[in-house]
Amino acid sequence: MRKPRCGVEDISECTFAPLSNKWPRKHLKWNFHLANERILKTARAAFDLWAANSSLTFERDSLNPDILISFRERHHTMLRSQENELCAAPFDGPHKDVAHAFFLTGEPNYVSEVHVDKSETCHIQLNKNPPGTYNLLQTLTHEIGHALGLAHSRREDSVMFAYVPVNQFPVQLNLEDVLSIQHLYGAKKNAKFPKLATTTTPTTITTTTPTTTTTTTTTKDVEMDLCALRNVDTVLIMNGRLYISHERYIWSINIDGKTYKKPLLLTDYMKFLPKNFTRLTAAYQAPSGNIVLFAGNMSYMITYPRVKLVSTWPRSHADLGLLDTNAKINAVLNTNEGRSFIIYNNNVVGKIDDCSMTIVKFYHIDMIFPQIPHSVSSVFRETD
Repeated sequence: MRKPRCGVEDISECTFAPLSNKWPRKHLKWNFHLANERILKTARAAFDLWAANSSLTFERDSLNPDILISFRERHHTMLRSQENELCAAPFDGPHKDVAHAFFLTGEPNYVSEVHVDKSETCHIQLNKNPPGTYNLLQTLTHEIGHALGLAHSRREDSVMFAYVPVNQFPVQLNLEDVLSIQHLYGAKKNAKFPKLATTTTPTTITTTTPTTTTTTTTTKDVEMDLCALRNVDTVLIMNGRLYISHERYIWSINIDGKTYKKPLLLTDYMKFLPKNFTRLTAAYQAPSGNIVLFAGNMSYMITYPRVKLVSTWPRSHADLGLLDTNAKINAVLNTNEGRSFIIYNNNVVGKIDDCSMTIVKFYHIDMIFPQIPHSVSSVFRETD
């Protein structure tokens, strides 16, 4: 049976876990959408744990939060999206992905969202949760850590450990958590050494499932079996996950897992795709971290992990410098040496300048990839 965990992807080779992006200020605002006072009290306690062990301070602001928490369910939207943007990580029912959060992107006026699965039974009070429930304080403390810029830890005693601990209370930051948050934002003034703040236990125990308003999509589950397919269109490995597309659908698979969920409809998450979209012909991750998708005679650069079309895109084959504007795209890849190539018309290779996103040199496939047969249908870069 799969162990309940946070839905944020693991980042490989990471033990000391701050990421590169952090908030440019140390006073942050937050809100918990449609939360009652008991839930707000638990949320405050979670923020207080991070504040007690760093130079950060927090206040609730329901109008202009930096961090926005909400209960969501199944396929759901980003709460602050003006375009009804779908969240790229749908929940999958009880006892699986309990919650997820979004790392900072560096965009101006960015709001980091934290989504908690409404289908889980949450224990809201600031004390030990009964069996079969999830301690909301532990969940929020973990997800807020992501919103502040921390990745998962490999240490089981860390609040940033990916899997829900057996003992969810008391909630406490371990030394690695404290050093990680202080690495990003510094320690409190006059602090001589990390102080491990923990929660206290009140006298009452209440188990409740919160009632909230959620947004769902009309996308129908697809009964397509990935293992039964003879061919796939594109394969990408990013941040410990394997993304496989076939026709109009995509699977997102934990690279260490042995099971996979039902596919997602690409057009639900990429509304910029044309109405006549049928399949991706190629996809690769550029050195910038953005993803470039090829469909028909157009290419689309999108941000990752938040799926947004980059300005000045899409672009035509002619914009990329393809001499044959009706070229058949076989595959595109970025090598472990950082060079990007497009293979088209079965045996032609173009070298891509990732700064200008144009093709600067052309070769026969035998000159660049002498061991690869002609007419390849897909290429991907392995993790090593």
